[in-house]
Amino acid sequence: MGSGGSSNAAFVRSVPILREALEKAVRDPAVFSISKRVFVSVDERPETARAELHRWFTVVYRNPEGTDASGIHGTPETVRDRLEELVAAGANHLLLNPVARYAEQLEALAAVAGLS
Repeated sequence: MGSGGSSNAAFVRSVPILREALEKAVRDPAVFSISKRVFVSVDERPETARAELHRWFTVVYRNPEGTDASGIHGTPETVRDRLEELVAAGANHLLLNPVARYAEQLEALAAVAGLS
């Protein structure tokens, strides 16, 4: 993994490898926690969400490419779809990490997750 965390594509490619290793180790992949940390920005204006995430990856990780490769940004619907893709790939524990406007982002993520 490079700085800024693993890309979402690398995560998707890694899950089958992990499940195979668990089976070889006689561990049940169905009960093994597969976590993915996701830096996220939600906004009805997709360009605002992307700009916030781009600033985060540029300033904090010095890895602006992580904006699209490792983060998730966009409207609530886009973010929900992208998170569902990670779950469909095998993530059963998502650590959602807002990068700006924290209280507002927590409310938006609660709505995305169907908790509000």
